[in-house]
Amino acid sequence: LQWFTLEGRHLKTLEGFILPANLDQRGDVLLVPDLSARVTLLDRNDKVIVHLGEDPAWREAVLKDGMKLRRSETGEGWVSGKFLHPHDACFDANGNILVAEWVHTGRI
Repeated sequence: LQWFTLEGRHLKTLEGFILPANLDQRGDVLLVPDLSARVTLLDRNDKVIVHLGEDPAWREAVLKDGMKLRRSETGEGWVSGKFLHPHDACFDANGNILVAEWVHTGRI
């Protein structure tokens, strides 16, 4: 992740993300969906609270063969409760996290 001023001056970079796709914020928590099978929550100091779905072996399977797994029309190989490619995520009014995934058929 990178921070810039409105004039385009680079302020800082936060390493550790693979393919961040979007952001949402609720209070002091920043929500970052990552197309590499996880969603990250950061605190007000940009420190990782948690990587939801973090599983290196699963991420390797998801990214294998040019992300072939996400193109399955039937969902073959998808695992319930595991992210494939979180493309967008947001907090609802109650603080729940909703995640939309970038897969052939779509998945929330």
